[in-house]
Amino acid sequence: MSEKNKKVLILIQYLSPGGIEWMVAHLAQGLHVNHTWQPYVFVYDDNGIEPIDSFFTQKNIRFQRVQKSSGFSIKIIVKLFQLVRSEKISVIHVHHLGALMMASFVKLLSQFLGFKSIKIVYTQHSFIHLIRFPRYRSFEKIFCWFADQITAVSEQVQNEFKSYGITKRPVVLIPNGSFFPKKSLVNRAEIELERTSLLTSEGIEAPPRVDEFWILYLGRIHAGKGQDLALKVWSSLPPVVRAKTNLIFIGPVTDKAYGLKLQELISLSPQAEKIFCIQSTLQASRWMQVSNLFMSSSESEGWPMAVLEALGSGTPALLSNIPGHQMYRSWAQYYDLKNPVLAGEKIESFRNEQNASEKFTLFRQNRWSETESLRLQFSIEKMVLNFEKIYEGLFN
Repeated sequence: MSEKNKKVLILIQYLSPGGIEWMVAHLAQGLHVNHTWQPYVFVYDDNGIEPIDSFFTQKNIRFQRVQKSSGFSIKIIVKLFQLVRSEKISVIHVHHLGALMMASFVKLLSQFLGFKSIKIVYTQHSFIHLIRFPRYRSFEKIFCWFADQITAVSEQVQNEFKSYGITKRPVVLIPNGSFFPKKSLVNRAEIELERTSLLTSEGIEAPPRVDEFWILYLGRIHAGKGQDLALKVWSSLPPVVRAKTNLIFIGPVTDKAYGLKLQELISLSPQAEKIFCIQSTLQASRWMQVSNLFMSSSESEGWPMAVLEALGSGTPALLSNIPGHQMYRSWAQYYDLKNPVLAGEKIESFRNEQNASEKFTLFRQNRWSETESLRLQFSIEKMVLNFEKIYEGLFN
């Protein structure tokens, strides 16, 4: 294959701020920087949440958004087929089942019309959809047949391809990677100054105090993502600790019923004025760098990108002890979801370690050093190189 024909179409349903979407953004950026494979990002649906489209335009990454109608869309199939033909795209890299189905029909149409068959790489991030919609297991089995290569973001997802009986074909493990900051913020005054700048840029009314302890909980507001369980941990903290602590939820509401329930639970929580909800941000990395602790009480995860980026920023993390968090065991601390009191005690410990001025800088410096191995293991460069090898292998 000639160098000019090395083009990959990255196909995804939504581009609202989330783990899958940011993984796609980082992959496209990494491919764009490497110049080996030219990325073209195609998104075909809108879930009503402010998307991250501007990321791609700012990075000069080719991008197209088309709104599909509800259900199966012949219009999208035709547009994808036309794009593949006009741009001479060699590979369609799909993320999740819906995108795989779209690409499979494009492949069938190409074969039917006598054109060169397109190659499909299918990356699965989570099988949570099979819990809510068991019938989708049949769709997974059928459409996996059209994929030329299947990859999973974690060992858990890799094993679930077999445990769900979806395919017996080899599934390649390619962990997500991310861009990390070049250095950590270690000085308290420097962090407070950055917090002030961040809050101003976000335009938050009645923001958290910049001189207090910040617990960041970044993730979409959806049943199973654990924000309600984090509130149980909050309630277990002594009032004197909560008085100088801020719990900051950041993420779009993708489950309206759960969002309403969470707002009610917050209003009933002790010292609710110290709990903040921010629906969207394009500055997640800044929030991570200036927070004292990252927290996730999620009940299920495939590959949690926010945890990776927080740890890579040098911020300590307290995570629910679930299979989807185990890849970070060397760098994070864990708690049993049934024991919020223990989690509260661990938060107090983190707070005490960072409370004294003479300890603060040393604590942050040590955290940065301790997570160097994570930044090397899960770098964006490593992930991009692995996918480039997958693309190349399809033509060897």
